[in-house]
Amino acid sequence: MLRYVECSAMWDTGAVKTVVSHRLANQLGLQSMGFATMVHADGESRVNSLCVNLLLPNNIEVQMLPVIESNLLDTDLLIGMDVIGLCDIALTHPEGKMLFTFDTNRSRCIDFVDSSLTAEEPPVSYITK
Repeated sequence: MLRYVECSAMWDTGAVKTVVSHRLANQLGLQSMGFATMVHADGESRVNSLCVNLLLPNNIEVQMLPVIESNLLDTDLLIGMDVIGLCDIALTHPEGKMLFTFDTNRSRCIDFVDSSLTAEEPPVSYITK
């Protein structure tokens, strides 16, 4: 039986795998498929390995995604590079508001660098105070 639950999520480019909270795993009735070793700032932990179908807000679905279960404090789902690597991501600030968009349509190219520059003429970056 498939069950979908709306939950809070955080995109984490520093996470190799996607992580679900204990609360969300219990709410969905997920069963452990075994154990995995999670490496984190405090060392390593042995955690449950689970499998989920992930439906993102723009109706992108990742089916049979292996995830790990852990104690997450401020969110129910930590989306790691296993999912982020499937998407093209853009972060823009139209009208002073932050807009985060993502898509799996890899036929488009989003390039904020002047397309007239060649590889021999790399763009110059400036840092201002």
